[in-house]
Amino acid sequence: MIAPDFPLSQGLAALAFALGVLGFLQHSRQRLLVLWALASTANAAHFLALAAPVSALFAGVSALRFAVAAVTTSPVALGLIALLTVAALAAPALGFAPASEAESGGGWLAGLATLLGVLAAFQRDERRVRLGLLLSTFLWLLNNIAL
Repeated sequence: MIAPDFPLSQGLAALAFALGVLGFLQHSRQRLLVLWALASTANAAHFLALAAPVSALFAGVSALRFAVAAVTTSPVALGLIALLTVAALAAPALGFAPASEAESGGGWLAGLATLLGVLAAFQRDERRVRLGLLLSTFLWLLNNIAL
């Protein structure tokens, strides 16, 4: 049986996908990151609609990361976002995740994707940003399959 929020979640996922593709088409690092911040916000809502709060948390952290990285590549900002990401990673390990999501491994895949995205987003070289985000996206796809 399909959950009542499933069509909503899939609509949000489609919006996130479209924003992500649009972001990759940008030649400006800043526009790419702003569009990916919006895509991550849509992904967070998607995971909330699926009752997957750990993945929603990581998508929310990703949105914040992209928004900050769009305006600075400061090592201090990178460090603060990385620290926030590690704290979010610790949440499932400390029992702050529903058993079904924590046991599926989906939370950890999302966490690894988020950490890789932190490193990618704060790169000054647009090509490194794109490559890191491509690898991060692959891990997010694995996360979605695990859910």
